[in-house]
Amino acid sequence: MKRLSFHIAVFLFVGLVAITGLSDVIHNKFSEYRFQTAPQPATGRVVLVAIDHKSLSEINKWPWPRSIHAEMINKLTQAGAGEIAFDVDFSAASTSKDDEAMTEALKGAGGSVILPTFRQVQRINAHAGSLVHNLPLPEFQEHSWLAGVNIYPERNGQINKMPYGHMINGKFVPSLAAMLSGVHKPQAESFYVDYSIQAATVPVVSYVDIIKNRINPNQLKDKKIVIGATATELGDRMFTPGQGIVSGPMLQILAAETLMQNRALFKTNALVTIFGLLLIAASILLLSKKIKLAERLYLFLVAPLVLEAAALLALVLAGLIVNTSLWHAAFAGYFGATLLHEVNFRKLITRLTRIQLAETQQMFEQAFNDSFTGTIIADDSGIVQASSKTTQAILKISDNEPLIGRHYNQILPPEIIAAADRMLARENDDQLSSHYSNHVSLPVSSGDTTVLEYIVTKSTLPDADREELRPRRILSFSFQDITARQRAVVAQQQATEAAIQANKAKTDFLTNMSHELRTPLNAILGFSELIEHQSLGPDKMAEYSEFARDIKCSGQQLLRVVNDIIQLTRVESGAINLSEEQCDIVDMIEYAIEDTSILFRGHNLNLVVEHSEDLPDLTADAGMLHQTLNAIISNAIKFSDDETEIIIKAEKARTGEVTIAIQDLGTGISHSEIENIFKPFYQIDSAKNRQFEGTGLGLTRANAYMKMHGGRIKVASKLGEGTTIYLTFPSDRAVAPKPARIMPTYRDDEYRISA
Repeated sequence: MKRLSFHIAVFLFVGLVAITGLSDVIHNKFSEYRFQTAPQPATGRVVLVAIDHKSLSEINKWPWPRSIHAEMINKLTQAGAGEIAFDVDFSAASTSKDDEAMTEALKGAGGSVILPTFRQVQRINAHAGSLVHNLPLPEFQEHSWLAGVNIYPERNGQINKMPYGHMINGKFVPSLAAMLSGVHKPQAESFYVDYSIQAATVPVVSYVDIIKNRINPNQLKDKKIVIGATATELGDRMFTPGQGIVSGPMLQILAAETLMQNRALFKTNALVTIFGLLLIAASILLLSKKIKLAERLYLFLVAPLVLEAAALLALVLAGLIVNTSLWHAAFAGYFGATLLHEVNFRKLITRLTRIQLAETQQMFEQAFNDSFTGTIIADDSGIVQASSKTTQAILKISDNEPLIGRHYNQILPPEIIAAADRMLARENDDQLSSHYSNHVSLPVSSGDTTVLEYIVTKSTLPDADREELRPRRILSFSFQDITARQRAVVAQQQATEAAIQANKAKTDFLTNMSHELRTPLNAILGFSELIEHQSLGPDKMAEYSEFARDIKCSGQQLLRVVNDIIQLTRVESGAINLSEEQCDIVDMIEYAIEDTSILFRGHNLNLVVEHSEDLPDLTADAGMLHQTLNAIISNAIKFSDDETEIIIKAEKARTGEVTIAIQDLGTGISHSEIENIFKPFYQIDSAKNRQFEGTGLGLTRANAYMKMHGGRIKVASKLGEGTTIYLTFPSDRAVAPKPARIMPTYRDDEYRISA
């Protein structure tokens, strides 16, 4: 009776394992071990075209227009792909243009495209709870094949089986795996996937690399193509035994490879399991009287190893999945019952519970490590207890530098450390003060910066055993790289600012040019009308001749204004080139003085030219140099009072650069206006400014000309004391004077402008 109770206790334990679902956990673990122990390569006939993070980044929009998928079909057809299967929903209409492009691409593929259909439960309206079928648009169905892509997980979330097909609207539709492999079994419901076929051996090509012609088309010739989402942010992730988390499209390929390699697995049923349990019980009942305790314990330990070796052979040779979980439970029960008097029963229960929780913990760890956001968890002493795999990449820390066990102040940027220290220093926090978020810029080796958005959270862990102690607290840090988003914001701001500046420039142009354009036009129209109507009488030819001269002068003035605008536009657009020649600097200054003296008759000024004895010539565009000097000397005269002096000094610096300085003692320029004087159409608000004609383009054009010569303009001015403008040319433009020129030791010429 005692021996019978021994066996009953073991079988009760086995039943408990089966009822609690622990047998499934054990079976899954052994299945993973078998798949990993006997890995098989993929055939290479099926290629995954991945909608990955790289493709989402380069094709900078989501969801993609259907025309992009049409372009993909065209490129794959041109490359000679055998079959093209989409794991992408085409059940909803998009724009008519994109749908037409998709239809034309399907026609051009000649019936080689497979589109997905799937079943799901209706969640809303009067038909809630009913089963609905999502099918591609009718115009797409006319030129393609349909395949089911439904996946059915087990209770633990793993995908063990895949269907051969589905009944849709009374018609059997093969699954995508069946279509790709050419295996059709309408009566069979599903098959077990052989996860010993390694996903890492499946050829994978990025979607955007095909779109942008970055791969050799021969890689795709005669291949079966599966197109689907692999990017983590798109969420199509499946949990599989032996290979962990894989994307939905990769799972479809593994199922197809299983059928193509004739590796569709089948599993032992409950009768086999019961027969095995009875065989184990009978064997132990017979042997227990013949062998010693130590030998029995050895048998309980060795028998499961032999059993697993046999199960592995059955998988490799016959494609048979042997469910050994309850057999292992029986051996463990016999071993435990034998040593029960030496085993702490509570520890045994704890161990079983840990086994059951191991799989759930693995899932959480996988999700934690694969998260797009970097995460660090530290205890209340600041020591890092956990870190996701993406953290080091986001924080630009080498993979060779482990984070766990280090203090967070050795890892994180100073701004985040300061926030964490403040949170730990506070004893009592409400819900709002236990969270802190901000962003920080990190320099990288390329000289650029990475912008991180981060959140620091302080949490208190409940612990019944620590009621008399200070509550345990942890800090969690979350990071996300928002550099691209930040750059987009800055680019938008810059574009907005550019639009505002362009609009302001237009307004300034209309405001500043209205006078310059209307004045000569009014003169032209007014004098023309006087001549036309002979308003002074038919015998006043002398006066009419004077009017004609005024019309000519006004026309010339108007032409200068238009030419200034056209010239500046050509310079800014790069449509003008330098016509370089050797220029005598002093001659160019004298020519500019002579030109401006004509325009400023009525001023009483002295213009003094000074230059060093070693002054070289310049290699420059003479016309641009003349216009530059003309604009700056004109401004100096315009803003100078009568009976004052303007000094124009040219000299060569020790560095070889040549500088021309134009100094006046006029009204000067305020500090706030110096920043604006080179802007187009800007005119200083001065009573003197309106006394003379001008477009506000002279200094703008001069600045542009200097940049074209590789030179620069510098302005030094003080309000009420005058202005000095320096024109500096690079040393490589300085050349020895022409031999014909006689170089004086020093020159001090004065030019008088008088009424």
